[in-house]
Amino acid sequence: MVVSVGWAIALITLLTVHGDLPASDRWWIWTCVTGLGLGLFGLVYVPYLKRSRARAARRRAAAGSGPADSE
Repeated sequence: MVVSVGWAIALITLLTVHGDLPASDRWWIWTCVTGLGLGLFGLVYVPYLKRSRARAARRRAAAGSGPADSE
């Protein structure tokens, strides 16, 4: 989350000085947009992925505790 905030601050700063940036350095704005977008995606997706893996582990544990699981 801290890194996403950093990208947001950098983006706001670059948008503030947009007029003073030479055209060859304006790609930094898109770098900040991409970093912020990927950070926000990670903040949403990682908890979903952890919940999904926990559910799968519970299903495997429940399936393994049955009487049919013998070696």
